[in-house]
Amino acid sequence: MIRLKELRVKKGLTQSQFAKELNLFVVKGTISNWEVGASEPDIATLIQIAKYFDVDLDYLIGVTDTPARTAAFHEAMTTIEDSILNSHELSDKSKVDMIKQLKTVKLRDKAKFHNETAKEFTTKPIPS
Repeated sequence: MIRLKELRVKKGLTQSQFAKELNLFVVKGTISNWEVGASEPDIATLIQIAKYFDVDLDYLIGVTDTPARTAAFHEAMTTIEDSILNSHELSDKSKVDMIKQLKTVKLRDKAKFHNETAKEFTTKPIPS
């Protein structure tokens, strides 16, 4: 897995500490094998790792260089919010109303992300 070692080291964790943090019951060498690409964790473990590091799965496996799934979204929302607050054409009431609407959109996006992630866990058959 392309970025696992980078993320683990950045958090200051050894492979053993990382396994304990995530309650991963793996044999010695498994995480090393994941880090060098000799083997891969199952999808549920990938999701768990991505959540632990607060990164998108695509970032974790090297498909994208954007760490958080919603980083660009939240950056755009912050830019819009700043523009609203700095506008001289809007009344204070309009500014407050628009900021409230933006916060609602952010909350809906967050809820949607968590619901999608929950579905991934509940719709996958449990390996035997």
